[in-house]
Amino acid sequence: MAVTLNDIAKRVGLAKTTVSTVLNNRSAQVGIADETQKKIHKAAMDLGYRPSFSARSLARGKTLSLGFICGDINNPAVSELASLGMEEAEKRGNHLMISVTKWDYQREMDCLNTLLERRVDGVMITSAALQPGVPQYEHIIRDEFPVVVLDEHCPDTLSSVKNDWMTGMAQAVRLLKSKGHTRIGFLGKENPDKKLYSKLSAFLSVCPQEKVDFCELECSIDIESACRMGRELADRADRPTAVIAYSDYIATGLMLGLHEKGLSIPRDMAVIGIDGTDMGKYLLPPLTSIAVDRRKVVVQAIEMLLEMIDKKKIITKKVYLPTSLVVRAST
Repeated sequence: MAVTLNDIAKRVGLAKTTVSTVLNNRSAQVGIADETQKKIHKAAMDLGYRPSFSARSLARGKTLSLGFICGDINNPAVSELASLGMEEAEKRGNHLMISVTKWDYQREMDCLNTLLERRVDGVMITSAALQPGVPQYEHIIRDEFPVVVLDEHCPDTLSSVKNDWMTGMAQAVRLLKSKGHTRIGFLGKENPDKKLYSKLSAFLSVCPQEKVDFCELECSIDIESACRMGRELADRADRPTAVIAYSDYIATGLMLGLHEKGLSIPRDMAVIGIDGTDMGKYLLPPLTSIAVDRRKVVVQAIEMLLEMIDKKKIITKKVYLPTSLVVRAST
């Protein structure tokens, strides 16, 4: 026989409503003491309680599931976002369904279709594909379906959480300038739309302000392409003396390519990543990076989704989170 909330309530000598509040992750909203929460969770574990997902969904008129559409889970910044997303969603009594698209617009829209078919309550997406005229965009607006776009260009009608790369980029360029670097490269996507590419836009704005010569370097945004670029740069007499890479992931490949050709970092070339992933601190040398607080990104996005889900309408918000330079040995 399945264990019920009443069974747990009898075991701990508390009201069923208190037990329900704790097991549905709503304790913070009503101020239930930590000791009481621990007591209830222990009783639930001892009795072998398993919550009924379908019953909770029917009771609330929701599936209690959220979607997360992302480009490449191999990128540490994306995998950290996904991990934090699962953690923060579960804290709020929701499941997170993750779809990986390899940065392909059509796959992004196919994944969105799949998540909509599975009746998730809302979606976070790291893509600029949702634009007026796209069928999925029109569906979202018509049905007021909750969507939050993460750090990508999106219409004013959609909510977003973006990173202010200007602040951290200015700190990065000034650091390199103070160390005597007069020509700085930016290694990023091939054929980027510069109007939509916020990291590159920040770089192109800051360098002239700081009166620093700069150049653009392009490669596919995978680690092997970045490694090839490192080897190519090592053989160039006109190479910049410092490079800011599109991501910590790309910076890792760049550093490996330079190392394979016998260059020393930062003696022969300084390298700065972007994203501030945990991985960066374990590289040799540890990577200087323009960092953002990914937990804040996820918390902001999920809270925005849940507000829209509760109110059953789109609430347009634009949140900008600061970035800052984490200085390590690669500069």
